[in-house]
Amino acid sequence: DTWYDGYRIDENSIAFCGTTSSEDGDVIGYEGLPSFPDYWIIVLDSIGEIKWQGCFGGSGTDQCYAFNYTFDNSFILTGTTFSPDGDVIGYHDDGGLDYPKDAWTLEVSLSCEPTPYYQDFDG
Repeated sequence: DTWYDGYRIDENSIAFCGTTSSEDGDVIGYEGLPSFPDYWIIVLDSIGEIKWQGCFGGSGTDQCYAFNYTFDNSFILTGTTFSPDGDVIGYHDDGGLDYPKDAWTLEVSLSCEPTPYYQDFDG
């Protein structure tokens, strides 16, 4: 695993983005083939416990180099991809193994707040 960027969310949370090719342990959602990393973002609390994590990419090498936290409780992640599948949409492959790699930016929301709905008098 390689970490490229970190961001303090609040006094009790810090987030890191980078790449991983791990399929076990704390990583959930790895899409790559062995030794082809995916984007990985992890949010830790003040004692280092994982609050949230996400792994995004496809079968090729996906490298997240930077991210930013937004006001609506989400992250904008950016980096490069060699993946024509998985979470990646619109990859422009020229058949080469090394170039061109596409820039890949995605938004990941941390909030999974339920929206309350109330039944009215007619159902």
